[in-house]
Amino acid sequence: MRIRMLANNTFFQTHCISAGIEMHRSNDPLQSRVAIDKALLLVAHGSRRAQSNVEVQQVAEDFQHKDSTSSMTVAVAFLELAQPSIEAAIDQLVCDGIKHITIIPYFLAQGVHVVKDVPGIIDVKRRQYPQCRFDITAHIGSSEFIGSALEKLVQNTPC
Repeated sequence: MRIRMLANNTFFQTHCISAGIEMHRSNDPLQSRVAIDKALLLVAHGSRRAQSNVEVQQVAEDFQHKDSTSSMTVAVAFLELAQPSIEAAIDQLVCDGIKHITIIPYFLAQGVHVVKDVPGIIDVKRRQYPQCRFDITAHIGSSEFIGSALEKLVQNTPC
């Protein structure tokens, strides 16, 4: 899903052009307003194995379709080994007019990436974009539903 950006927003135009990021504008005045200002950013580790990264993209797409009542954008970013990087994904979301980004760390355990790396990158982006709000949820592995998911996996595995 692409978001239209305000054509007269010079801060975003200047930043996006200097960062080499494509802006999405429309000549139609009804479409030139930002339709959505919130996004979920699913942040995964990234892998040299392309199919692993595609699986993360699929999770985001499935969530976007299941949450059809929401007008929130769902995007994916990777800490390393795959694109887009967290920084590039945030830059693109901001250039698309997003003002509130909720980051979901797609990690099972609370390792260094969850505790230091991802929050450190987000802190830099908070300073870069003070007009935006950034929230980080707990990592996926901390969800109360993980136990149920494991139970279902075991039940669905032939013996």
